[in-house]
Amino acid sequence: MNYLRNFIPKASTLLEPFYDLLNKEKYPCLPPLAAITQKLEHNFVIVKQAVTNSIKLKLFDPQSDTIIYTDASLTGAASVLFQKELKNGKDYLYPISFHSLCFTDTQQRYSTVECELFVVNSFYY
Repeated sequence: MNYLRNFIPKASTLLEPFYDLLNKEKYPCLPPLAAITQKLEHNFVIVKQAVTNSIKLKLFDPQSDTIIYTDASLTGAASVLFQKELKNGKDYLYPISFHSLCFTDTQQRYSTVECELFVVNSFYY
């Protein structure tokens, strides 16, 4: 979400209720179901629409430079495959594919580098 927030107007304001749910001081365990308010649901719909409207997948071009962004947490990882495209003399990155996965108990013990490489490698299988 951190990369995509650049495409979402007022992202900090819209995502604030989600970050609030991650506050360990406020919710040491999982947040109660009552914490999922109408505002949270409303913001989720707005963020989902903003991401959907801002991102248009492109077809893979074997001649273009390809970049893979990855991010891993303790429980899972995600990656996005981008390709550069020159428009008006400026390079833009366009998404080609998105991939995410949840780690098994064994995989959760991998180092951060291993987790991120694992998600890159899993693109191909």
